[in-house]
This record gives sequence, C-alpha cells and structure tokens, in this order.
Amino acid sequence: MSIARALIVAPRVLLLDEPTSALDVSVQAEILNLLRRLHAQHKLTMILVSHNLAVVGFLCQRVAVMKEGVSSSNLDIEAVRAREVTHEYTRRLLMATDGYSRDLRALNRFGSSSQIVCVMPPAQWL
Repeated sequence: MSIARALIVAPRVLLLDEPTSALDVSVQAEILNLLRRLHAQHKLTMILVSHNLAVVGFLCQRVAVMKEGVSSSNLDIEAVRAREVTHEYTRRLLMATDGYSRDLRALNRFGSSSQIVCVMPPAQWL
C-alpha cells in the first residue's frame, strides 16, 4: 500500500527504507519482484536502505556501506559479491554475512548502526 501511495505522484526518485523487513519470505519475494518491475516500467531511480544483503544483491547495481551515518564504501554490486573491498569496516560487515563458518567475534566489532544504501539508477541507464 505504501508503494502505491508513493507512486501516485509519479516521482523520479523513490526512497525505500527497509521495504521488506517485516515480511515473510514469500511476500518479500513478491515485493522485490514488484520493485524490479516498477523500476523498469516507470524508469525510476530507487534508493534502498537495508540491513539485508540478499535484498541489496537482488535489487541494486551500486552499494554504499554506511557506519554511523558516514559512507565507508561506495562500490558496484559485483565488487561486493566478489568481496573486493578496501575499507576494513566493509570487509568485516561482509565477513559477518558469510554464514555459519564466520568468526562470531567479528559480529561484535560493529554495532547495529550499520546500514547499506544502494541506488538503482533508471532502467535506461542500465
């Protein structure tokens, strides 16, 4: 419903703050597919704020990792997938998402103030 309300005014930029955070997996998938379609159909630029790297990886081409409101990295999604990062904070954040083999001590080195902001440029730029 919130997405529909936002689109009524035909924006050029859509800010999505944790658009799937409170949804179960099946509904989350539907919303993500809807956002991809809207991105292409309406030629929207979308700015996504999320803590979920799977969502970021599905929707985004560029990623900015933020710590305490300051960007620590600005990367293409392919660099994130390949773990080609130079900033130590971003490297630790990615390490914390590596699954059960990760070093659990790494999770305690950064707080809940980490966020990922990504930009989906208009479809004609792709």
